[in-house]
Amino acid sequence: MNVFLIAQNMFKIIFKKKSNVLVYIILPIVLVMVFMSLQGPSSNAKVAIGVVNQDNTEIAEDMLKYLDSTEKFKIVSLNEENLDDKVFSGDVEFALVIPENMKEKILNKDTYNIEIIAIRGQDATVWIENYINMYMKNLIDISKSSNGEKEVFNRIYEGYSKQELILESKFVTDSTKGRSATQNTMGMFIMVMLIGTATTSRLILKEKKERTYQRICTSPVSSKQYMTANVIVNLFIVFIQVSIVMFLATVLLKYNTHIPAMQLLIILMSFGIVAIAMGLLIVVCSSSTTSAGNLSTLIITPTCMLGGCFWPVSLMPPFLQKISDFIPQSWALGAIRKLQRGAEFKEVLLNISILLAFALTFFLISIYKMKKDKNVQRFV
Repeated sequence: MNVFLIAQNMFKIIFKKKSNVLVYIILPIVLVMVFMSLQGPSSNAKVAIGVVNQDNTEIAEDMLKYLDSTEKFKIVSLNEENLDDKVFSGDVEFALVIPENMKEKILNKDTYNIEIIAIRGQDATVWIENYINMYMKNLIDISKSSNGEKEVFNRIYEGYSKQELILESKFVTDSTKGRSATQNTMGMFIMVMLIGTATTSRLILKEKKERTYQRICTSPVSSKQYMTANVIVNLFIVFIQVSIVMFLATVLLKYNTHIPAMQLLIILMSFGIVAIAMGLLIVVCSSSTTSAGNLSTLIITPTCMLGGCFWPVSLMPPFLQKISDFIPQSWALGAIRKLQRGAEFKEVLLNISILLAFALTFFLISIYKMKKDKNVQRFV
């Protein structure tokens, strides 16, 4: 009953101001959702390419049809007068200039020259170069087989262009970027949870400063009960945040995390318990409200860096990767990566157990230090 009453009082204090709903619930969710929308998988829009066709033979027309059939490019007809303007203005990503007499050049085994005009460099044109080279290589092989005889070339080409071989294409989604985006977003969310739980735990500091905590301790309420009430309040807020984020991500943004929702919920709530314990530890180790804020910054930001919230742990030097094994964020994100790679949930139970061990350790230290704290009256 004491725990329930203290938790009820904490809820009243926190949400007495309507602005606290914005700070504790809405703002963290909005930050994560904005980051998630920015990290979402890129669209499958076609790349617009301009074409100046100076050849106008069946070979040139068939090549353009071939490029269009890949469903990766949108063909835009241009002329030499507006070519540069279209490229530089960004109306087309790049432009192709198909030279005259391309068929004769191929038939005579001369070097064909399809000019590509772009302002973004080779990285933007490498795809179209591969498609063109693949198509033109087939034509060069036909030319070699015909020994320069035009009729033979036309007959082979006609059979090649009307081949009865039917290809059935199926699109396979590349989930690599989606998995990476999920890991980045969850890293961001983990940092938000740490900041939020540390902020909520500072209610203890407020009550110490106002001597409320001193009066509570003179009543039949133990420090364990007081800490348990604070944990319940924090756990409720974390659960609301996680539930709303997951609902909006899957329903509103149609975001594919590549993890079953319930399994992701368990991992995030397991880390949420760690975040609550870490927030309490920061509070009980602080001698003032100012030192609590400084200590939060010194602990949360570096551990998020070492734990892989900002970048993959694999990108760090080996000695930092070893240090990350002692960071709870690393175990939470590691569990997410395992599930995304197809692991069964039982394979991440070790990660969850280690997270709960972190939480238990932090809780025990916090309870012990709070029980031994003799500086309540001098707290500022």
